[in-house]
Amino acid sequence: MAYGSGTMRGISQRAAKQTSFGRLVVWPADVTPVDCPVHFRPVETPSYGSPADGDFYFDDDTHAPTWYDGNAGAWRTAASLEGAQTLSGALTISGAITASGGIAADADELTVGGVKVDPELVVPVRCLLNADCIDQAFFIADRAYQVTRIDEIHATAGTDGSAVNLQVTKDTGTDAPGAGTDLLTNNTNAGFDLKGTANTVQNGALTGTTATLQLAAGNRLSLDFAGTVTSLAGLVVTVVLKPI
Repeated sequence: MAYGSGTMRGISQRAAKQTSFGRLVVWPADVTPVDCPVHFRPVETPSYGSPADGDFYFDDDTHAPTWYDGNAGAWRTAASLEGAQTLSGALTISGAITASGGIAADADELTVGGVKVDPELVVPVRCLLNADCIDQAFFIADRAYQVTRIDEIHATAGTDGSAVNLQVTKDTGTDAPGAGTDLLTNNTNAGFDLKGTANTVQNGALTGTTATLQLAAGNRLSLDFAGTVTSLAGLVVTVVLKPI
C-alpha cells in the first residue's frame, strides 16, 4: 500500500521512539484520521496495478470494507458475497436483505424483526358436535412435509360399550378419507382412545416408518373413526408438520 511522504516520516519517527504502536493508521495520503484504534481512509476502487487475492480497502462510494476475491476475480463486500456462508451467533440486519437461493438457520433460532419464525406448520381440525365426528380429510399438502407430532383432546368422551378410536391417516391418489396409511401406533395401532378421560390431551405415538410420515404435494391427512361415536363431542386434533 502506498503512503504519503509525511505519513512515512511520522511512522518512522514513532517507530524510533517505541517498539509498539497504540493505534494503527492506514491511509494513502497526508490526511489526519479520527482518533480510533484502526483507521482506513475511504478511497475509490484502486485503478492501478493488478489486484491480488486478499487486497483490502474501504470504499468511499459503498461505505463498506472491500476486499479482492482472487478466485472470482472481483472486489467483494459483505453485500456481495457468493456461495454458502456460515454465521455463528446473533445476526442483526437493518434494511432489506436479498438472497438468491435460501437463508438457512437452526430450526428454532431464526428471528426476523424480533419475531421468531416458526419453520413448522400446525394444522388443527375440530369436530365440535357429535355429528361432525365422521371420516374426513382436513389437510391437503401443497409441498413436501413430514408429520412430527399429533395430539388429541375431547370435551365429551364416547360411551359406546365397544372400543371407540381415532386414527389419523395419510391418503394418496383416490383414497377415500381414512382409507390411506395409518400414522398412529397408540393402543395397538388403533389410534387415540375416544372413551378416554375428557379434557385430557393424548399424545400420538407415530409410526417408526419415516416414509409413511412424509407427504408429497397432493397427499392428504384424514380422520378415521372406528366404533360408534355416540356422545363424543368437542374433539380437537392438531398435527405438526415440518417442510422437507
